[in-house]
Amino acid sequence: MKHHKCWFSLAALAITLILALPLAGPALPAQAAVPWSQDPGPLSLESERYVTDTWVVKDGGTYEMWYSHGSTSLSISGIAQGITTLLTDAILTDLANFDLDGLLNDMAAIDIDALWDFLIAGAGIIGYATSADGISWTVVDPQVLGAGGTIFDSVGTPTVVKNGPTDYEMWYSHPRGALTKVELQAILADLDDGDVAVRKAALLDLLNSPVDTVIGYATSADGSNWTVVDPQVLAGDRVGLWDAVTAPCVVKTGGAYEMWHTYANINLVEADLDAILNDIANFDISDLMNILDSAFTRIGYSTSADGINWTAIDPAVLAGTNGIWDSVGTPSVVRNGSSYEMWYAHARSDLTGTDIQNLLAEIPGMGLSALFDLLEIPDINQFLIDVTDLIDNGLDTVKAILSDTGTRIGYATSADGATWTVQNSNALSGATASPWSSVAFPRVVYGTGVYEMWFTQGIDVLSAQNVVDVLQGDILPLGYATGFNLVAETSSSLGVDGGNIAIVVVNIDSAKNSFTGAPVSIPGGVSAYSALATFNPTGIELIDISGFSPFDGIVFDLGAGTFAVATVTPPTQPADTTVANIAPRLLGDALTQYDLTIAFQIIQANTPPEMNVTEEGSTTLTFLRGDASGNGTVSIADALAIAQYLVGIRTVDQIEPINAAGVVHGGAGGDTISIADALAIAQYLVGLRDANYE
Repeated sequence: MKHHKCWFSLAALAITLILALPLAGPALPAQAAVPWSQDPGPLSLESERYVTDTWVVKDGGTYEMWYSHGSTSLSISGIAQGITTLLTDAILTDLANFDLDGLLNDMAAIDIDALWDFLIAGAGIIGYATSADGISWTVVDPQVLGAGGTIFDSVGTPTVVKNGPTDYEMWYSHPRGALTKVELQAILADLDDGDVAVRKAALLDLLNSPVDTVIGYATSADGSNWTVVDPQVLAGDRVGLWDAVTAPCVVKTGGAYEMWHTYANINLVEADLDAILNDIANFDISDLMNILDSAFTRIGYSTSADGINWTAIDPAVLAGTNGIWDSVGTPSVVRNGSSYEMWYAHARSDLTGTDIQNLLAEIPGMGLSALFDLLEIPDINQFLIDVTDLIDNGLDTVKAILSDTGTRIGYATSADGATWTVQNSNALSGATASPWSSVAFPRVVYGTGVYEMWFTQGIDVLSAQNVVDVLQGDILPLGYATGFNLVAETSSSLGVDGGNIAIVVVNIDSAKNSFTGAPVSIPGGVSAYSALATFNPTGIELIDISGFSPFDGIVFDLGAGTFAVATVTPPTQPADTTVANIAPRLLGDALTQYDLTIAFQIIQANTPPEMNVTEEGSTTLTFLRGDASGNGTVSIADALAIAQYLVGIRTVDQIEPINAAGVVHGGAGGDTISIADALAIAQYLVGLRDANYE
């Protein structure tokens, strides 16, 4: 039986590798930061295989999981027949030669009986499991939703709201429609038609078959037995050649429902398809790149009063900027009070057109036709030897090209659920940036100050043994991590520098768990920061901003009040650490107070890269020109305080140095405290100077 499983897994791998090659695109991106600690061991879900995503509800000390996974009745001979039918020598040659016309013609020649047997032999279904710790799971029922049997019956990406012990609601995705064998045969035949209109109609029918998904709704009294109430509560808007909605996340607050979902779209119109088909002989990499650049996934937002009737608010509350190469999706949202946190999958790639051409050029050298022939003989031993050699030794170029193409999990926050700010586009990542080491499909649960995340994860190294272990179920492609809210404590205080210039001292003091208050380290130390000084230019101007090692290399804009260090070398753990000195100049009069607010936009942790640690709160300083004593008015006591400071009777901590130094302005570097400031105050008080000390 074990040998049979290995045979099945390697055959499935061969299909996966080849079907992935033609596009070679990425796999399907004031709150505190959440640093994650991954559990080193894999989760256990008994012997389940082909698990793609999960949804977890924590109720007291019990965890409940609904998970998507594949089910198939294919035999070895059926797999062999399917592979050799779908990936003929002619189709492989078309892919390698970038021959779109030949590819469509050769697809029309596919054996419809073998293809149909392949399509109706497997489907996605939803299972249900429970756990006491969130790591070791017991399968209650592997098929609680989904008829199974055919690809057209597939269901997946569940999200569940548990209202009570006997009241569950589920939203899930599934194909919008289905094709019959006759319909599919007609579509394939039309791909070989010389009439562009007929070919176009066939391609559109393919696009809007099982890959066009919608979101359905079901209810249950026990989490295991489900009744479909409405198979389509949310669908795409049919903009462009193709779109689909999938991977919903629903949050219920009181009687109101909010849904975030993945919205996938190819932003081309039929005229674009006409242009491609009318000039099909000249189809090249630039055309393919245009298609890929127009394809994307993003995160949409809808609301409902009953969970069934939804109003689309925005199809793109979170989106990338570079087509399929920068897509986001599969959101998991936690609502804390009136604020929201989202974790999502974020696809990134550095692939170019040349890379894709090089990937396609690798196909002929893989010897796939001879490999598939071994399945039909069958010569099992030689097949295993050849597949192992291909994965371990024959894919070096493919592995190198795809080494920086994959998905990671990002983090964003919102005050209303509709307007989101990305805090960290790389909150959790795999061991490498490759597609086989990617992470995606986060599911986050929050309680008592601790976050728990379940996510889909790949393998560290693409090797034959690792792939077989995953496909056989020996390694479950799911990960688990815990985290907590992390905030930075910052401060801004007053002082003078070595040249007696009055300054604002800007510090990053420490970091802590915002729930418990316990001090913690910023992962990897602070590697960069960006801050903003906000002020009324009528009363305050900035003269200089300086930094100190390792926070030197500061870049600033005095007029805008921005200042930042892009690279802190080495990254540093804050310990009442001064990152900048600001030399302001007071321009106002002796009667009007002005505020200066210092706020950090970014405090970047070194591990993982791009993690933004939010500051607990900004600092606002209030100034009154001449008020050296800090009592809110200018009097002879302020002139006396300055004189006492200058002769050492008072320390700088016992006066307001910015107010004192700002009476008589100094040089280009800032204002210093001098006896001239005390004299000007005295002259103002007896009427020899006006309120502007002039």
